Amino acid sequence: MFEVRLALKELHWLPLTFYKVSRLMFTVYDNHCPVYLRESVISTNSDLARQHLRSASSLDFIVPRTRTKFGD
Repeated sequence: MFEVRLALKELHWLPLTFYKVSRLMFTVYDNHCPVYLRESVISTNSDLARQHLRSASSLDFIVPRTRTKFGD
């Protein structure tokens, strides 16, 4: 297992889990995903509270906070 990690680091490859997450977020960004995934994250440039921040010009996503006891 250690040799695999060393080889991935040497080749500058991402582990499979990071690749899956980045691919999933790209499909959200490109609007080729189910609606429930699109509604579970918000892009930083569409959030009204963050429009004045420098991060509003980036392609980042945020997960909205829940305000219910059940959601916590």
